[in-house]
Amino acid sequence: MCFVCNGPASAVLFAALAASVMAAGCSNNRETFPATGKKPVVEEHFGTKTVDNYRWLDNLDDPAVRKWNDAQNAHTRGYLDKIPFREQIYQRLKSIHDAENAQYYGITYKKKLFAMKSQPPKNQPFLVVLESAVDPKAGHGHGTGLSDRIEQEADVYAFLFAQLNVPYKTK
Repeated sequence: MCFVCNGPASAVLFAALAASVMAAGCSNNRETFPATGKKPVVEEHFGTKTVDNYRWLDNLDDPAVRKWNDAQNAHTRGYLDKIPFREQIYQRLKSIHDAENAQYYGITYKKKLFAMKSQPPKNQPFLVVLESAVDPKAGHGHGTGLSDRIEQEADVYAFLFAQLNVPYKTK
């Protein structure tokens, strides 16, 4: 379950939090971010010339882009790691995601009954063969992804709470 995508009420709450953070971003207490160099690229489309100063960042194979990206990530991680309740948010999100609620979707019948099964704490859904629509049996799954999504959600909520000076309390 994702708090952000949990219906209209959560969407309104998330929008309000995001708007507050953007307003807080207009204050005079500015962070110093790693510098981003400008390397103009001029293109002409249908007779109109456009300049893109940051096109060079599109080349992920460029060592300079990797270095810039690493500096941005280190800066962001340094900020997020200073938020004292970020770990509590992470643990709460993990406990929600790790609940043993299997969900089946994409059920198809091709001489056998097939479905995709999503079952936390497994990281990705996996294909299963069902004996019937009522008595599913487990299949085989592999991969990663869920733990990365939990990390990202924890970062977002920790950032929002910290920017808004909202205390985070666990039960």
